[in-house]
Amino acid sequence: MFMHHYRNGLKTKSLMSEVICQRCQTKNEFYVEQSGPHIKAICNHCNNYIKFLPQAKEPPKFHFGKHTGKYIQDIDDLSYLKWAAENMTKIKQEIKDAIIKRISSLENLAR
Repeated sequence: MFMHHYRNGLKTKSLMSEVICQRCQTKNEFYVEQSGPHIKAICNHCNNYIKFLPQAKEPPKFHFGKHTGKYIQDIDDLSYLKWAAENMTKIKQEIKDAIIKRISSLENLAR
């Protein structure tokens, strides 16, 4: 299990193991830099690249339609979510699962 962690404003997952610089053997003393779509760990002592870090995954969001750019977990429009679940057949399974989860959450709140 990972926890989210911020370094230099970049959201990463907290690591279960130590981050060790292979050049100077320093443990867990690093800063991070964005490198394209990756986040890399750089040693504080010798400025050596250590490794790419796992990134925190952004929650699913709509990239089209009425709620473009909104996280599915933040949408309260139950009728739209139900419509999307039934009619949007070419969306990724991750998006469909998030829509169904949000519908269930909203229906439970209404009870």
